[in-house]
Amino acid sequence: MEEALFTWTDSPSTTLNVIWLVKEKDPTLFLWGKTDDQSPSSAKVARHSFYKGSKLEVCQVQLTGLCPNKGYRVFLGDKEFRARTLPVKRSDRISFVTGGVMMHSPKFHEGGVKAMASRSPSFALLGGDLAYANRRSWERWLDWIEVYAEHAVCEDGYSIPFVVAIGNHEVNGGYGKTPKEAPMFYNFFPFPQKFEILLCD
Repeated sequence: MEEALFTWTDSPSTTLNVIWLVKEKDPTLFLWGKTDDQSPSSAKVARHSFYKGSKLEVCQVQLTGLCPNKGYRVFLGDKEFRARTLPVKRSDRISFVTGGVMMHSPKFHEGGVKAMASRSPSFALLGGDLAYANRRSWERWLDWIEVYAEHAVCEDGYSIPFVVAIGNHEVNGGYGKTPKEAPMFYNFFPFPQKFEILLCD
């Protein structure tokens, strides 16, 4: 499944993180550029295991040195996805949405994401309890990713980037645990600093 999601771990004005899943050993085809560029460029793709037994790998690219308040597009094979950077200086109005507890079922998740997209926010702050996988069901993450990638898109065709936080339903055992108890969450989403532990159980 090649569904691109956009996140930030650095300046939202000059960077974009692109993340997606591929089957193990499948080739990675990634190109990117400004929306109006006629000749997109390639970029180095980091790959690592998503979860033991899933036969999937996480692909991550951090695009840097981007122009503020500019549209960009990425190509994963024959699919195209678009996202925007934020302006350097706050305009008169910048909108974002926030929430969590997203997917008791894919149907509920779809309805919530569609409602979010209808407001055309600049970004989303997702406060955890996303796929309700509880470390045990990597398949639920596939549903969450597919629904978000398909429906978290504004009317102009640009995807809604997000900043993510962890919730207890990302963790085996809920509260008071370490990143080792939430391997799917920490393997999939990039963060400003890396945890020096094994997360690919």
